[in-house]
Amino acid sequence: MTGLDLYSVFIEVISASELVVERYTTLLFGFLIASYLVSAKLDKVMVVIVLSLYSVMAIRYSFLFINTTDDVIAMAGELRQLAASPESVISWLEIGPVHIVFYGVFVVMILSYVASLIFFFRTRKTPRNAVEKSAFAE
Repeated sequence: MTGLDLYSVFIEVISASELVVERYTTLLFGFLIASYLVSAKLDKVMVVIVLSLYSVMAIRYSFLFINTTDDVIAMAGELRQLAASPESVISWLEIGPVHIVFYGVFVVMILSYVASLIFFFRTRKTPRNAVEKSAFAE
């Protein structure tokens, strides 16, 4: 595989990891909206079903992202070595420490999952008609 081929695959894997984050974010915000609207109305069986389905998908997306992160980090290392070679066609390429960003995104994904569960139980505990008066209300 040439340097340009490896670079092309590298860009494709980064695009795939971004797609996973987009899907996770869509799932997260859909869950937050549904939690706000209906969590107080669900019985215990439905809570278990909803949280189980959400948890499986959220954790799946999180670990799918970390798997693509491992691929990106491995390819970044190879691309750095190829770019360091003076006769390389990708000597213009500079790749920084991608592992910091990708592991940071993974931590944010896990923290947002935990925060969404806290949000669910807080909205479940407080019925919508018992919401405190807003500081912005007249």
